[in-house]
Amino acid sequence: MKYIFGNLGLKELESFCGDNTLLAFDFDGTLSKLTARPQNAQVSAGTEMLLHEISPLAFTAVISGRGIRDLKKLIPFRPNYLIGNHGIESPTISSKVVSAAKKTTSHWTKQILAELELGRGVQLEDKAFSLSLHYRLASKRTLKRNQLIKLAEQLSPAPRIVLGKYVVNLIPPGSPDKGVALLELMKHAKLDSAIYVGDDLTDEDVFSLSSPQILGVRVGKFQKSAAGYYIKTQTEINRLLSHILFFLKNH
Repeated sequence: MKYIFGNLGLKELESFCGDNTLLAFDFDGTLSKLTARPQNAQVSAGTEMLLHEISPLAFTAVISGRGIRDLKKLIPFRPNYLIGNHGIESPTISSKVVSAAKKTTSHWTKQILAELELGRGVQLEDKAFSLSLHYRLASKRTLKRNQLIKLAEQLSPAPRIVLGKYVVNLIPPGSPDKGVALLELMKHAKLDSAIYVGDDLTDEDVFSLSSPQILGVRVGKFQKSAAGYYIKTQTEINRLLSHILFFLKNH
């Protein structure tokens, strides 16, 4: 991984800031700081201002594990595309896949509530088409994570388990991931390239595509990441957006 604000990184960033590029972002930990309670997440005033300036100059998208209904309440600007539930809620996904995901998620919720005592630092987030088990507030996080993974492995049908920062995500089988969602969105919007910024393991589905048409930027350096570039912390997102805005204006 290379630091995006080095000479090489900035040159590559500039080369992607053209007319046919999609600017796509994860939400939590990327556009917004991570919070102990998901409902408290918010976009800073500075980030909001930059996104408002960028929006008329490029196609933008937010691709998040959150549901679209939730995202609409939290995002103060209107991107061209909102993709929710790790890629399930997307204009490119068939209603059949969405309906099956909803049915599976409802079935899982009943199973989990029958087995798991909520509270004690664990929060079940039902996003209609996928589930998230948050354990950031648990006293013994590693133990709690292992317990939640064990519970998830016993669910029927078996979910795709994706670990995040103090969260266990449960995604219905046969559902798209963020990588698939991004590629399908590029095809749908007839865009040749994309810049994608994310911070979590779910974003590795995009980074691992290893496509020359996609510039992956990870929030936080992580040697095992497939992203080509990184910013040090979420606080550098405004610096990244400022560079993108400058390059777009001078394209």
